[in-house]
Amino acid sequence: MKKYSSSNLLQKELTQGSKNSFFGKLLYEFDKSSTKTMTLLVPMEVFVRAQVFCEDVEELSGMQFSQADLIDILYMDFLTHVKSKPDHQTIFNSIIQLERTSGKDLGIVRSKQGSIYEVIHEYRDKNMEELKVKFRRKLILRGEILLADLESVFPDHGFMLENVLELLYCDFINNWRKGNNTKAMKDILKVLEEEYE
Repeated sequence: MKKYSSSNLLQKELTQGSKNSFFGKLLYEFDKSSTKTMTLLVPMEVFVRAQVFCEDVEELSGMQFSQADLIDILYMDFLTHVKSKPDHQTIFNSIIQLERTSGKDLGIVRSKQGSIYEVIHEYRDKNMEELKVKFRRKLILRGEILLADLESVFPDHGFMLENVLELLYCDFINNWRKGNNTKAMKDILKVLEEEYE
């Protein structure tokens, strides 16, 4: 089975054999409620703009707001969209469209098997910044399952959850930079207000 994130939770979930013992169940329950750290690579230019955006959110809301918080909100919005419209073709097209507009090169090459296509991802901008984000295990697993489901329709699509998160982040900041995301600040402030009520 392929990996759909660096955490590889789907593989672990499917091969977990020790859940039958008391100790195995206890470890499984503990792991199930844990958080995992994911490392994203984003263009420095986007990272700096996102930092300014997050500082603006902090100033307007009076609350701490990090880039990890921004990514969390973007991912939760993406999952909500996926749950409400679970059409694999539409989801895959959305991810491909995000990739085309994010500053990544999309190269499709024939694999050695001949008829299978692989998607190779490479950033145009080599000046990258690492961004560490923590997610609850179940959210990572949900993303991995989505990507595995897409694999059944689009074999060898090549996406991992980190790629999707990077695309959501870059797309959001690029749209904000261009002025195409005028409601973004208001929507994020509303989400923060609802969380802290």
